[in-house]
Amino acid sequence: HSAAYALISYRTAWLKANYGPEFLASYLSSIIGSKMSVLGQYIRSVREAGYSVLPPDINESQEEFSATGDIIRLGLSAVAKVGNSAVKNIIGSRDKEGPFKSFWDFFLKIDARVVNKGVVENLIKSGAFDNLEQNRAKLLNAFPSFLEYASKKCNDTNQCSLFENVEDSAIEPVMEECDDFTEREKLNFEKESMGIYISGHPYENYYPLIKNHINCTFSELPLWSSGSQQVVTAGLLTSYKERYTKKGDPMGVLDFEDSEATVEAVMFPRQWSKYKPILTPGSLYFIKGQVRQDRGLSILADEIFTEEDFKSFLTPHVTITVESEGLEQAFYGNLCGLLRKHPGKYDVFLKLVDSERTVVSLLKSVKVDLNDDLCSDIRDFSKGRAYCS
Repeated sequence: HSAAYALISYRTAWLKANYGPEFLASYLSSIIGSKMSVLGQYIRSVREAGYSVLPPDINESQEEFSATGDIIRLGLSAVAKVGNSAVKNIIGSRDKEGPFKSFWDFFLKIDARVVNKGVVENLIKSGAFDNLEQNRAKLLNAFPSFLEYASKKCNDTNQCSLFENVEDSAIEPVMEECDDFTEREKLNFEKESMGIYISGHPYENYYPLIKNHINCTFSELPLWSSGSQQVVTAGLLTSYKERYTKKGDPMGVLDFEDSEATVEAVMFPRQWSKYKPILTPGSLYFIKGQVRQDRGLSILADEIFTEEDFKSFLTPHVTITVESEGLEQAFYGNLCGLLRKHPGKYDVFLKLVDSERTVVSLLKSVKVDLNDDLCSDIRDFSKGRAYCS
């Protein structure tokens, strides 16, 4: 009996050591449909092992997770409402007629009777069409009319594949231009459509602003002993449940996540009655309490603050640190223009750093708000040469 288990363990270890990406892709595929609530944790572990995990792609994804080199890509079946029939039709059409050349080309080739509205909507929200069109808002606005055309053609021809029956005169419609979703909205759609954040995590935008006001992240909590000094940490609330004490009083059990780990927080009746009204899943909260490790890792929460409440405790300014060597003359003016897109009440200090000295100056002409997109916009604008804190 023991020898049989030892052989299985040896084979598993050999596969993981010699075919790491393929092994991990297979393992992640085994979670789909049964353990989706912990899929994000496993993906984090895979990334920590040095492998890239990419979002689903309408031209690259298989049904399940797949590996190419050190890259693992989500399968189409990981997207909610995308059932087996829809996946097989999409992949079958792609294999037969070649990669989808455009969003419109997708509707010419698929069978609209199985690739329905819910399927297309969630594929868009998951980012599966990003290689064809980056603006997800434009796709969401356009797809109902595209799908209506595909459905009509399918009914008229009574064929499963539209590609062979579309006349050459079929002209690709022009999609109306519109503003894309914010980065936070895109991440929320990913969470909605797949149960996980895949292209990033909302917490990553908050961390530069809050890192000096917390004393640990969730991944550092295991280093704290039970009942030791108070922890101050922060994360996104994913869900909460109401439980009852032996006396019948309601108490709360809350699930939080940051970009690295998840943690459970427990609130006893007095705190629960005070803080329950402010709880909204998907929002950022700051948690003060003690670590408990007697029945698994958790936080016994004494206080919880919303993002807006906690802003009053933050030093009322933002510092933008820039590598100044080789900086273009237009950088300052362009930066101020970007900052004015995030108007608010917080002063902005510009910190110019080179190999010889550091110069800090107040940007008197602009004040900003501490919103989700500020830091990511600055990083994108400066191509990684600047960051805010």
